[in-house]
This record gives sequence, structure tokens and C-alpha cells, in this order.
Amino acid sequence: MNKTEKLRGEFGRDSLPGLIQYLAHLGVSGELTLRTPGSTTPLGAVSLDRGKVVDARMGPRSGQEALFHALNLERGQFSFVEGPSAFDSTIEVSLESLLLGAAYWQDTHPELPPVTPESVPRLKLDEIQGNIRFTPPELMLTTRINGQRSVSLLAQSYRLELEVALGAVGTLMGKGIVDLVPELRPRVDPAFWTQLEPLLTRLSGPMARFKLQDALEKVGLIEREQLETAQVSAFLDALEGTLTPAKRPVFQEQVQALRERHAGH
Repeated sequence: MNKTEKLRGEFGRDSLPGLIQYLAHLGVSGELTLRTPGSTTPLGAVSLDRGKVVDARMGPRSGQEALFHALNLERGQFSFVEGPSAFDSTIEVSLESLLLGAAYWQDTHPELPPVTPESVPRLKLDEIQGNIRFTPPELMLTTRINGQRSVSLLAQSYRLELEVALGAVGTLMGKGIVDLVPELRPRVDPAFWTQLEPLLTRLSGPMARFKLQDALEKVGLIEREQLETAQVSAFLDALEGTLTPAKRPVFQEQVQALRERHAGH
């Protein structure tokens, strides 16, 4: 028997249980595939056999744990393909018991946060084990994710479309091998850089970008997007140290307004 796609659409955290109940009520066999919005890569899947949920996969997880993670997704896209599918029967309890268990699990496990261009992902190295499949964008991003680069910066690193990078990070989060660094401290406004760079170029010429990178490293950073308002004064002091003594007074005078406007207190 050939597999046939019967349903396709979007789901939310509150509607996915109802969708699974609907398929169970129909008594169908097949696979319900879940994806993050805008991604073509499967995030997970739920297998049904004559209306009974018999298996679920989410990244390295399987069985009830995978189903609970799937039901905890904030939103996504789905497709249901009817027909026989190869699966291991990892779930042997009723759908009613599964949904009750999932409700309790959700009370103790917060939903995945939304991924934005400013989000900073980090790898959960202890979760990368077993046979995990990666798409090319996911594989590329895992080589650059270090808990310091934003999704926007990661996309620029590989010349990926931002939507592709956002979808890939969301999928990696769903697979349980990436989470987001909490945004606890305010980052410097982009206007800081647009005002600082011309000033430094007038003083240092083409060496300006190397001096900027050197000053970032002196305050323990890699990328300019990491600079926090509380670090502005230390960064400007480090940048001043890269200049010749004759140019430092001019630099001090010209960056004073920047220091006052952007430095955290």
C-alpha cells in the first residue's frame, strides 16, 4: 500500500493533543511529522497503528519522553501520511493516559522559548549522542554555536538566509541538543558602532578594524555583538591603549559623548 499525505497544516501547544485525538478516533495508521515554522526538516514524528499511538521520536528521544516533548512545542507545522510505516512499538499505554502524563510533564517543563535573530544558542554537549540526523544548515551551525554568537551572526557566517538559520536553531532546540543563553544584561546599541567606526578610521586608517578586534579580545569577547553596556568603558579604555600616545587625547575627547551615552551604570 502506498503512503498518502492526508493532512497538512499548523499546530499550537493547545491544538496538537486534539489533532492526535482526532487521528486516533479515525482509527488510521501512519505517521504524523512535526516541523518548526518555516523549516522543511522534520523535528519529530508520532506513529499510529489503527488509531493507537505506538511510537514517537524527537531528536535523540523516543517513546513517551519524545511524545511529551512534542506536545510541549509552542507551535509548528505538521503533515500526516497515511499508510504502513516502520516503527518500534515504544508506547503501550492508552492515549488518555499519555495525555494525562503529558499534562503533568508540561507543568514541570517550560515550553521552548521562541528563537529570534538576537537569540544566542549554545550546545548541550552531553545530549549529543546516538544516531542524530542533521541537515546541512544544522550541521554547519553546530560547528559555530559557542554560546556567544547570535543567530543573526551565525547566519552571516555561512551566508545563510536568516529564516533558514532561525528554523535550524529551532529544530536543534527541539532535538534537545541546543538551548538559548539567558539574556540577562543589556547589549550595546548598534548606533554605538556606527558612530565609533568612522571616528577610529580617521585616527587609524585601515588598521581600525584590527584595533577594534584587539580591544574586544582584551575585554574577553570575540564578536562585537557580545559587548554589553556595562563593558563599554573598559572596551573604550582598551581601544585607547591600541593608539599612539599622540592620538590618545583626541580619542578621549571624541569618545566622551559615546561613553556617556552608551556605558551602563
